[in-house]
Amino acid sequence: MLEEGPLAETISMLLKARRIFFYGYGASAIVAMDGELKFKRIGHQAEALLDNHSQKTVGCLLDGNDVVVAISNSGRTKELIEALVIVKEAGAKVVAISSNLGSPIAKYSDQILLYSSEETQLRGSALASRLSQMTVLDMLFLGVATAEYDKVAGALSKTRETVKSSRI
Repeated sequence: MLEEGPLAETISMLLKARRIFFYGYGASAIVAMDGELKFKRIGHQAEALLDNHSQKTVGCLLDGNDVVVAISNSGRTKELIEALVIVKEAGAKVVAISSNLGSPIAKYSDQILLYSSEETQLRGSALASRLSQMTVLDMLFLGVATAEYDKVAGALSKTRETVKSSRI
């Protein structure tokens, strides 16, 4: 379901962004935290905001130079929708990562990156949706890192070496 055009446009948006914010709840919050770390590793100003008050407080101060990546399998999380209304009013760009094109978060998104996942009876663990979201996020990361390879190669090497000292 993930189309090349929206993916390429999103990568372009992220390359131009002054700051990138990842919004998510529940299992999607784990994906948001991974997004923060990945983009920080290549020198981007990135932050995961995982609660409604932080999302709204920061969101009202964003502008057209900022991008919010909203992660939600259903696209129907009330708190996320509330935050996106504020983000859009502030003028920031919004990218949704979701499995639901007709969801309310699509209405507040400049770009939607669709994936397909089917949960098992153990839905509470959000296995398929989280893995699908991580795949989309990894594609965004690789797209940005590849486009800026000369700039990010040193940062990736430096962060890899720094963390290496934590191993036994």
